[in-house]
This record gives sequence, structure tokens and C-alpha cells, in this order.
Amino acid sequence: NPQFRRLKLCDLVAKAAFYLYNFKKPDWVAETLGVELRFDSLNLSWKRGKNWSGGIDWVFKTVDGAVVICDHKTEKNKTSGLDVMMHPQLNLYAHLYYELTGKLPDYLGIYHLPSGELVLAQVDLNVVQRVVKELEVIEDDIQAAEESDRWRKPLSPAEYGVPCFRRDWKTDALVSVCKYFKHCWPDYAFNIEDELKVFEGND
Repeated sequence: NPQFRRLKLCDLVAKAAFYLYNFKKPDWVAETLGVELRFDSLNLSWKRGKNWSGGIDWVFKTVDGAVVICDHKTEKNKTSGLDVMMHPQLNLYAHLYYELTGKLPDYLGIYHLPSGELVLAQVDLNVVQRVVKELEVIEDDIQAAEESDRWRKPLSPAEYGVPCFRRDWKTDALVSVCKYFKHCWPDYAFNIEDELKVFEGND
């Protein structure tokens, strides 16, 4: 896969220099409002945004006063206007801009660095809301999985660093068992039922 081929540092520097040298700001760009706006540096009221990291490449205003959120891409293939309008990353950026300023940007854009072409698409509120909702669902699923794993009951008491039971490290024979062992670990206790019989009646 050419995307994962190993490149020399000099090649990467040369490519970056090429992009910078050939970057041409369109004449209809009137003002740059921000470059590399980090999420964690924004004063967001939206709690979800505080959990994500990343940055908006370029925010600018056109000569007509329209606000554009733009991302730089280096892929070989160019992007269509429809791709820009439906792009999840850009629509998330639009929502973050709304959280910051109280209004949505007018356009989303992708600047194709190899060709110097800037493709724009009008912001669609319905797409923005759908993308944000989908991202919130994904985040909820991740948090639920992490929470479930955090409180997951271990498969055996050996996963705990507590003396639920103890074996002789030489013979592997059961030496001691907590009197509540069967209540806390019924499945595991069933598997070593014969060994536990030695300790019955000692409670």
C-alpha cells in the first residue's frame, strides 16, 4: 500500500516545502480568522467537544463576508463538492464553530494541496446535526464499553491482588480459602469443588 510506504525525512521535508511554496490564497479570500484552532483551546459550552482532540486547519472570510471552514488534504484524488458537504470532520468543525461563535459557518471547504484547488460546499444544518448525533452515539458506546470493562467481574479471583484463596507455589495445592469464596465466586468455586471440600466446616 503506497500510503504506508516508508519515506525518508528529506522526502517529507521536500514535499512539505513544495506544498508551502505552491500554496496560493484565492483572491476572494478577504481575511484569515484562524489557523490550527485547537479544540482544547476553545472555550466550548458543549461538553462533548472537551473530550475530543484535534484542530481546524483554516477559518477565513470571503470578500462577500461569508465564513469558510477549510481543511487541507494531500490525497492524490481530488474531492467533489458533495464529498465536502457530507464530510464528517468538516461538519464537526462547523458545529464547534457554532459552539464558539453562536452561528454556523456559511461554507465548508477542502484545499487540495497537490493541485492547489479549493472546493467549497454550503453548510447543511441537517447534515451537521446528523453527524454530531452520530458522533455522540459513538462516544456514548465507547464510554459504556470502558465503564463496563472497568466494573467487569474478573473471570477468576487470581485477577485480583487479594487473598480470596491461596495456593502453595510449589505444589499448587489449595492452602487457604476465604469463607465467602463460594458466594463471591460461585462459578469458579464449582470448578474446584473437590478441592474446596477440605475446607468445608472450617467457617
